[in-house]
Amino acid sequence: MTATPLPSKLSDEVKDRDIISAYDICVLRERILQVEGGKDSEDELIHIRILGYLIHYLPTFGAVKYLVKEIKSCLMYPSQLNELGKMYLSHLIRACTFPNLQFNILDLTRSTVRADKGRTPVPSNHTSRPSFDTIVDMIGDTLDDAPRSHATAKKKVGLVFFFHG
Repeated sequence: MTATPLPSKLSDEVKDRDIISAYDICVLRERILQVEGGKDSEDELIHIRILGYLIHYLPTFGAVKYLVKEIKSCLMYPSQLNELGKMYLSHLIRACTFPNLQFNILDLTRSTVRADKGRTPVPSNHTSRPSFDTIVDMIGDTLDDAPRSHATAKKKVGLVFFFHG
């Protein structure tokens, strides 16, 4: 798995100094990792690029500010920055992809419907659990029709007061 290198700077529309400095941290760390090389550096490079691209593409300003805060909290510890990128890879990016889902529209168009080979099965009528039926009955017993006039409502209130008072 490889990732496209980060652009050297953010768009000119970004004026927030915290966002710019967090992005610069990602770009600087990317350059250091490119010089170091190695398998571990390759994985870390992907993680740091994820953080940089999230700064570019997160949909809200609040989300970007939160990410910037997280990046700055890892400033003294590059391994934590790597773990942060790894966490976003696992919990955000992989959550939005479906690697095991192999869907091909051509397979769908080639498939055929088999002819009916028998009678349609009788649908089953499973009853609800007794506890659910009991709850439905209890709710139905307590519900009354809404009064249609002020006088009817006043009489109901009087009856309730009479029985509970």
